[in-house]
Amino acid sequence: MSELENANTSAIFHVNIKKGIRLDMISSGRRDENYFAQVRKFNVDHYYENGGAQSIEKLAELWKKEYDFVLIDSRTGITEIGGITTIQLPDILVLLFTATLQGLEGIVDVAKRTCEVRSTLPFDKKRLLFLPVPSRYDSISEFKLATHWLSVIAQKTASLMDDWLPAKYNRYAFLEMIKIPYKSYFSFGEKLPVIEEGTNDPTNIGYAYENIALLLKYGLDDVSHFFEKRPLKQENKADTENNLKKDSSNLKTAVIVVTFSILAYFIYNAVTDYFETRREKRKKIEHFNQNINQMSQTEESLQAKLEYSRSDLQSIDAKIEENQKLKIDINKNILYKKDAHIYSRVYDKNLDTLNKQKLESQYKIQSIQDSLLQLILAKQSAIDSLYQIQNGRSSFHQQ
Repeated sequence: MSELENANTSAIFHVNIKKGIRLDMISSGRRDENYFAQVRKFNVDHYYENGGAQSIEKLAELWKKEYDFVLIDSRTGITEIGGITTIQLPDILVLLFTATLQGLEGIVDVAKRTCEVRSTLPFDKKRLLFLPVPSRYDSISEFKLATHWLSVIAQKTASLMDDWLPAKYNRYAFLEMIKIPYKSYFSFGEKLPVIEEGTNDPTNIGYAYENIALLLKYGLDDVSHFFEKRPLKQENKADTENNLKKDSSNLKTAVIVVTFSILAYFIYNAVTDYFETRREKRKKIEHFNQNINQMSQTEESLQAKLEYSRSDLQSIDAKIEENQKLKIDINKNILYKKDAHIYSRVYDKNLDTLNKQKLESQYKIQSIQDSLLQLILAKQSAIDSLYQIQNGRSSFHQQ
């Protein structure tokens, strides 16, 4: 049995893949019926004041001896417990985010604050490198928006990549290689894109996963090995102009072929199954209308939940402010001077509970906002499809 297993066998789970490969899943503690109660009671400040930081460093060294790679799943943002996994432990911090200003500015802020706090640790830590990864990125149905947002992301995250990505590599093209596409199929169950789709198609999730894995394998200190495996496409001005001319010529030919195909298709439908086509069209219109109505109802429900959660957050803020005032009043009031420290502890405990509730409420609001965004995008896509069907183009597009 290894030194790591001797330390805590109840938290280590071996995953059998194939001979010669070792994969362990290490949970954050013993997952029994008391787990969540123990997490809520855990005092991070007390832990660090009593040698916790040194224990974490020893754990990190132990992991490095036992494993080639250690991937740590951390909560969004910087929290008391999350700070251990985002500030003290990592050599590379992978920042996953969605294409929203809140998400984008959020990871930049997390990176800034992580560096500030990490510099105060009583250890010689190597420079922390950041890898920003756009996730749930829909480049297919919203091509123009996706292109615009990737340019915004490349600009906003430049400071996070300047430490390790040489200037000769185009930021936009690099982000194209690591962005994780959105595919609704993989939103359900526990399917593995790498196994089901492979890793060769740049539009697939597996391709992005493999690129991220290669970056972590070779490290960000020297990315030349990565670009030997995954070279960025480089074109000079003359090549670009020639390609544009070729594309224009091909487009004209394609337009002629497509136009002829459309004409032949509609003539065929008019002669053979005109009435069948209209009946199918009505069914599709009814189907899309039902879906849009359902999504509208879901959107109203999510908006109501968001409003309620925001109200709940305001209530928690008010309670925090009230407890802080009461604590100050108790300390000032001479009648309570003898027992002030007892009341002060009570209010400190209340404030700790309220702050944790506030973090949970903020996370819930973010989750609802993300769901709303995905729903709005899906609803808009359904409305666009309905418009196409009503204008007689749906059947051809499906073909």
